Amino acid sequence: MVDAVTRSGRPVIDLLPDAAQSCDHCHMGKGARLKAERASAPLPAETHEPAVPRNWPSGHVGVAITDPTADECIEITIHGVRHYLHSTTARELSNMLGERLDEWNETARKHGFPGV
Repeated sequence: MVDAVTRSGRPVIDLLPDAAQSCDHCHMGKGARLKAERASAPLPAETHEPAVPRNWPSGHVGVAITDPTADECIEITIHGVRHYLHSTTARELSNMLGERLDEWNETARKHGFPGV
C-alpha cells in the first residue's frame, strides 16, 4: 500500500503485514515466515520523518532482539520498516550514528541550539 511519496517522488510503502494471512502462512515457522515476508515485500527507496509526530519515540523507531534461531539477531524498525541486522552491523551502525550526532551537536551549539 502506498501511503505517501518521498521528496524524490518515489512511493513510501507501508510494509506492515495485513491482518488476513493465508492458512499456509500461519503454519510456517517464524524464520521461514519472516524470510517470505521480506522477499515478497517491495522496499521503499527512502523514508522521512512524518509531518506530524506519531507516538514519540516508539512510533518512529524501535529495537528488538530476534528469535535465537534467526540469522540476524537485531531487529531495527524505523517508521514501520523493519531491518534485520547481525550484531556487528548493529554495533557499527550505533558507532557511526553516535559520531554523526556528536558532529551535529557541535554545529547546533555553534548556532545557539541545544544538542541531542
